[in-house]
Amino acid sequence: LAKSYRRILHLRLLVTGRFFQTVASLIYMTVLSHLELSTVEPIASLSPIMLLVVELTGYAIRRDKATAAAMNWNRRTIIVRALSLSVVGAGVYLMNRS
Repeated sequence: LAKSYRRILHLRLLVTGRFFQTVASLIYMTVLSHLELSTVEPIASLSPIMLLVVELTGYAIRRDKATAAAMNWNRRTIIVRALSLSVVGAGVYLMNRS
Protein backbone atom coordinates (compact mmCIF):
# COMPACT_ATOMS: atom_id res chain seq x y z
CA LEU A 1 0.00 0.00 0.00
CA ALA A 2 2.87 2.38 0.72
CA LYS A 3 4.28 1.82 -2.77
CA SER A 4 0.98 2.72 -4.37
CA TYR A 5 0.84 6.00 -2.43
CA ARG A 6 4.31 6.87 -3.72
CA ARG A 7 3.18 6.30 -7.30
CA ILE A 8 0.36 8.85 -7.00
CA LEU A 9 2.12 12.08 -7.88
CA HIS A 10 -0.54 14.51 -6.66
CA LEU A 11 -2.20 12.75 -3.74
CA ARG A 12 -3.72 15.92 -2.28
CA LEU A 13 -5.27 16.76 -5.62
CA LEU A 14 -6.69 13.25 -5.87
CA VAL A 15 -8.20 13.41 -2.38
CA THR A 16 -9.59 16.91 -3.01
CA GLY A 17 -11.10 15.78 -6.30
CA ARG A 18 -12.75 12.78 -4.66
CA PHE A 19 -14.11 15.03 -1.91
CA PHE A 20 -15.70 17.39 -4.43
CA GLN A 21 -17.02 14.43 -6.41
CA THR A 22 -18.70 13.05 -3.28
CA VAL A 23 -20.22 16.42 -2.39
CA ALA A 24 -21.50 16.86 -5.96
CA SER A 25 -23.03 13.37 -5.87
CA LEU A 26 -24.82 14.10 -2.60
CA ILE A 27 -26.18 17.39 -3.98
CA TYR A 28 -27.28 15.63 -7.17
CA MET A 29 -29.10 12.91 -5.21
CA THR A 30 -30.76 15.49 -2.95
CA VAL A 31 -32.01 17.49 -5.92
CA LEU A 32 -33.23 14.37 -7.71
CA SER A 33 -35.17 13.23 -4.67
CA HIS A 34 -37.30 16.39 -4.86
CA LEU A 35 -38.05 16.25 -8.60
CA GLU A 36 -40.67 14.30 -10.50
CA LEU A 37 -39.51 11.15 -12.26
CA SER A 38 -40.62 12.48 -15.65
CA THR A 39 -38.11 15.31 -15.25
CA VAL A 40 -35.28 13.17 -13.89
CA GLU A 41 -35.47 10.30 -16.38
CA PRO A 42 -34.24 12.20 -19.49
CA ILE A 43 -31.43 13.85 -17.54
CA ALA A 44 -30.23 10.55 -16.09
CA SER A 45 -30.46 8.71 -19.41
CA LEU A 46 -28.24 11.24 -21.16
CA SER A 47 -25.49 11.21 -18.54
CA PRO A 48 -23.26 8.65 -20.39
CA ILE A 49 -23.29 10.89 -23.46
CA MET A 50 -22.47 13.94 -21.35
CA LEU A 51 -19.56 12.08 -19.75
CA LEU A 52 -18.17 11.13 -23.14
CA VAL A 53 -18.45 14.74 -24.34
CA VAL A 54 -16.64 15.98 -21.23
CA GLU A 55 -13.90 13.38 -21.71
CA LEU A 56 -13.39 14.21 -25.39
CA THR A 57 -13.42 17.94 -24.63
CA GLY A 58 -10.74 17.41 -22.01
CA TYR A 59 -8.62 15.53 -24.54
CA ALA A 60 -9.11 18.31 -27.09
CA ILE A 61 -8.06 21.01 -24.61
CA ARG A 62 -4.92 19.17 -23.48
CA ARG A 63 -3.14 18.27 -26.69
CA ASP A 64 0.19 17.04 -25.41
CA LYS A 65 2.01 13.77 -26.10
CA ALA A 66 0.71 11.99 -23.00
CA THR A 67 -2.87 12.83 -23.91
CA ALA A 68 -2.35 11.74 -27.49
CA ALA A 69 -1.01 8.42 -26.23
CA ALA A 70 -4.00 8.04 -23.92
CA MET A 71 -6.33 8.86 -26.80
CA ASN A 72 -5.12 5.84 -28.81
CA TRP A 73 -7.97 3.55 -27.90
CA ASN A 74 -7.77 -0.09 -28.74
CA ARG A 75 -10.46 -1.78 -30.79
CA ARG A 76 -12.25 -3.24 -27.76
CA THR A 77 -12.64 0.20 -26.13
CA ILE A 78 -14.10 1.68 -29.30
CA ILE A 79 -16.58 -1.20 -29.66
CA VAL A 80 -17.66 -0.97 -26.01
CA ARG A 81 -18.18 2.79 -26.23
CA ALA A 82 -20.11 2.52 -29.48
CA LEU A 83 -22.34 -0.21 -28.05
CA SER A 84 -23.01 1.71 -24.84
CA LEU A 85 -23.87 4.88 -26.75
CA SER A 86 -26.19 2.94 -29.05
CA VAL A 87 -27.96 1.37 -26.05
CA VAL A 88 -28.39 4.82 -24.49
CA GLY A 89 -29.68 6.17 -27.80
CA ALA A 90 -32.16 3.31 -28.13
CA GLY A 91 -33.33 3.89 -24.57
CA VAL A 92 -33.86 7.61 -25.16
CA TYR A 93 -35.75 6.82 -28.38
CA LEU A 94 -38.00 4.29 -26.65
CA MET A 95 -38.59 6.62 -23.73
CA ASN A 96 -39.70 9.48 -26.00
CA ARG A 97 -41.75 7.19 -28.24
CA SER A 98 -44.32 6.30 -25.59
